[in-house]
Amino acid sequence: MREATTNVLRHSRARHAEVGYRITGGLARLTIANDGASGHPGTGRESGPGTGLRTLAERLRAAGGELTWWLDGDRFVVAASLPVETTGRESANARIATAAAERETR
Repeated sequence: MREATTNVLRHSRARHAEVGYRITGGLARLTIANDGASGHPGTGRESGPGTGLRTLAERLRAAGGELTWWLDGDRFVVAASLPVETTGRESANARIATAAAERETR
């Protein structure tokens, strides 16, 4: 999540961004959409993903996940999915809270 939101701030020139996160059916899914230039044709970047997206996709694949990106009208959307073990809503929420606390202590 941190890398994807950093990419929006550094590269997209977005005025608006949306971040969504949910865990359903053993799959964690993060979606980040922005109205900036990331991935848009005609913005001075070669077509295709940048190094950061390719690297992030490789890392997610190594962990059993997937990264996709696409244009949705005037928005650039990046979606990451990763399998997670869930034993109930409370357990998933506890893991999210623990991960957030660990980030804050770094």
